Amino acid sequence: PNPAHLHKVYTSNSVLHIDSKSFHKGDSITVLDRGGAQLSGIISSVNTLQMNMQIHGKSGLHKITLASMRSGKSKLELVEAAPRDDKGKEEGSSSPNKEAEEEEGSKED
Repeated sequence: PNPAHLHKVYTSNSVLHIDSKSFHKGDSITVLDRGGAQLSGIISSVNTLQMNMQIHGKSGLHKITLASMRSGKSKLELVEAAPRDDKGKEEGSSSPNKEAEEEEGSKED
C-alpha cells in the first residue's frame, strides 16, 4: 500500500483514534467499506487489534480490525454525536446527549 493512503489509527484507554477523530464506547457510528457496503451500529469495545460494534437490529458483535481502518479499507463516521477533537473533547457541546436529556426533561412536564 502507498504510505500516502495510510491513516493514523491507534487506541488509548479504550478510545479509538483515527487521524484527528476519536471514537468512544457507546458512540453511534457508520462503517463504510471500499465496496460501498454500509453498517450502522454502536461501538461496544475497542482494543489494540480491533473495534467491536453492535449492528442495529442484529444480535452479536461485528469486528472491524484496526489494520483495515489504517489501510482505508474501512472508514468510520460518527452519527448522532458531536465530533471530538484529537484530545477527546467534543466540539461545540459539553455532552453529545445534552439535547436528548433536555428533550426528555421537557416531555415529563
